[in-house]
Amino acid sequence: MNNMRIGSNLTEGNILKLLVTFSLPLLIGNALQVLQQTINAFWIGRFLGKDAFSAVTVSFPAIFVIISVAIGLTMAVITLVAQYKGAGNYEMVDKIIKNSFIFIMLLGLAASVLGIILNRSILGILVNPQSAPQVFEMASGYLAITFSGLIFIFGFNLISAILRGLGDSWTPLWFLIIATILNALLDPLLILGIGGVIPGLGVNGSALATLLSQLLAFIFGIRFLQSKGYLTRLNLKHFKFDAGIIPRILKIGLPTAGQQAIVSTGIFFITALVSRFGIDTIAAFGVGTRIDSFALMPAMALGISVSALTGQNLGADKKERVFETVRIAALLSLSIGLLLLLVCHVFPKQVIGFFLSDPSIEIMNQGIQYLRIVSFGYLGISLVFVTNGVLTGAGDTIPPLIFSILSFWLIRIPLAWVLSKFTPLGSAGIWLGISAGFIFSAIASFLYYRFGPWENKTAIKRWA
Repeated sequence: MNNMRIGSNLTEGNILKLLVTFSLPLLIGNALQVLQQTINAFWIGRFLGKDAFSAVTVSFPAIFVIISVAIGLTMAVITLVAQYKGAGNYEMVDKIIKNSFIFIMLLGLAASVLGIILNRSILGILVNPQSAPQVFEMASGYLAITFSGLIFIFGFNLISAILRGLGDSWTPLWFLIIATILNALLDPLLILGIGGVIPGLGVNGSALATLLSQLLAFIFGIRFLQSKGYLTRLNLKHFKFDAGIIPRILKIGLPTAGQQAIVSTGIFFITALVSRFGIDTIAAFGVGTRIDSFALMPAMALGISVSALTGQNLGADKKERVFETVRIAALLSLSIGLLLLLVCHVFPKQVIGFFLSDPSIEIMNQGIQYLRIVSFGYLGISLVFVTNGVLTGAGDTIPPLIFSILSFWLIRIPLAWVLSKFTPLGSAGIWLGISAGFIFSAIASFLYYRFGPWENKTAIKRWA
């Protein structure tokens, strides 16, 4: 069927051009997602104060833990769709799309329900309700609203994964653009209110604005798939369940989801360490993590692009194109990481001042210290997403999981805890642990890419 052939063929043509063309909408999309967070941070930080800003900061790890599971599982969908499209097996592409939709949406619903129920219990790990009651209560409301929209986040991530596996990275971008515009318009209205017409909801307004924008993106994604012949009716009886598909998704996706969960729980515990140093340090950490997002954006975009190109080319048995893809992507990503490192060292005050209108001396000093230490880890971030991308595209997802476990629980968290608690470094010890973890992950992943047997673990061969 013609509608089965949407997307692009990534097995032919100039690799640099394909990488740039495929990565550009991903990069813009990542930038838009960060822009949404930045818009939220701008209105909250400048108009609601540091308690509200800290409430959103401590909420982020709890949200990311759950969303990371969706990201990991949908990466398996990219891998399978790309490999079967590369092999020209469009019947299997159709089965994967329909079965993964049922599975991921049910998980999203379960995540929403559990998140709402366990909201305050999860938050209690991150911030002490007795020592910071205002922060705790604001964060609790923010989390409850955010968790209620997890099903839309899961669904949109799945739709984006399907399209990217098919070679279409531009369509999800248009949905994000619309969602970002809506989020930007709703933020001041719902956070601050308008006179007596619309009451200001504070941080809850920020969460509600984001939820509504995510719902809109999800609806547009569903309508697009329907227009191309997929998901023509949102009724389970119209789907033919294939018992063999879900195990394939789980076999590839669970290690990737586990890797994402390790990363997010690691951030969870790092945030708990940071909170011991008070509101000013939490605020500085919140600014720093938003700058980290700018380092993650191009690396993540290139990593997903590498996965898509790897999947289609391994499916078409063109291994030589995979090696060239990694080489070019690594050079691009490292160049961007180096540029961001220089910005953090030359203009740290200006970067911090953008997020907080009148930061205290302590916040400024902590923020500068964070940027100048953690920015060295941006080189590690730049490389690890590329090398992990090729492993994911091949379906060899267990090694990245192992590297993440070692990075966080052998390097980052122990080092951050020891240096911050038992040395005069204080919070700087946490920043050193973060940077060291990034660099370790990059080295481990690159060595496995260089010497490991990943190229012989193509998913479609294992289940031929």
